[in-house]
Amino acid sequence: MLTSKERIIETLETRPGGLCDDCLSRIADVKRRQQVNIICRDLHKSGKLSRDRMGCPEEKSQRKKIINKLIGVEDTYPPKKPAKSSKVQEEAAQYQLASPNMAGKLDYIRRQIITILNQLDPQRQQSSSASTYEVLSDRLRRLADKGVIPANIMIIIRMLCAMRNAVVYQECPLAEQDEKLIDNAFNIVLSWRSKKGVS
Repeated sequence: MLTSKERIIETLETRPGGLCDDCLSRIADVKRRQQVNIICRDLHKSGKLSRDRMGCPEEKSQRKKIINKLIGVEDTYPPKKPAKSSKVQEEAAQYQLASPNMAGKLDYIRRQIITILNQLDPQRQQSSSASTYEVLSDRLRRLADKGVIPANIMIIIRMLCAMRNAVVYQECPLAEQDEKLIDNAFNIVLSWRSKKGVS
């Protein structure tokens, strides 16, 4: 089960236009609006989220409200077309060069995971409407239920995404063995993808 903070982050990652506290509470399924407000103010204080007064993209009325937007999310949504590349070793090397710090590497991993999911789930149509986006954890569950992703790979991907959220949004420090675990887990995902024949 995701925490309320994780559901809020995942929801905002699929909505580059941001959401007001009311819509975020409803869409992220965090029942208490006040809890959404507290979590978003905390993310704002740590520089992870902006809170500007404007119209909410989810509401028809353009009444000015405080809109929560994750910083830097515009770069990853909507997902870019996957590059035609190939070898697990090549991608592992790109991952190592992605960033000098673990937060950057984990962001790279998440982008690669989204690319893989887009390749496995091509009939999924995303309209320009922000409300049609499916949060990553729900998408993983749906693909696992359909048998597209095996349970062990789903668990590994969830772990990688949870580690990324902890490092990027909660500034959780990682030990050397945590970094090795992340490297190994990502290599398992790349190897599985290669065996499945996804380019």
